[in-house]
Amino acid sequence: VAKDTPEFKDCDEENINEWLECDIDDPGYEVLTDYDIIAQIQAPDNGLIEENDEDSKEDAPEEK
Repeated sequence: VAKDTPEFKDCDEENINEWLECDIDDPGYEVLTDYDIIAQIQAPDNGLIEENDEDSKEDAPEEK
């Protein structure tokens, strides 16, 4: 299949196997301990969006 794709015309089976094996131990996400998760949540600038009163009012259905 790769040889039929113009971008991969110079690739062989050895190249493909090397690409697949180089990330074999990488789960694709960051592994955190419970302590790491708690530390990130408690950090003052943790990047999480916190809802304030104004946001709650905007999302609330309008009264008629």
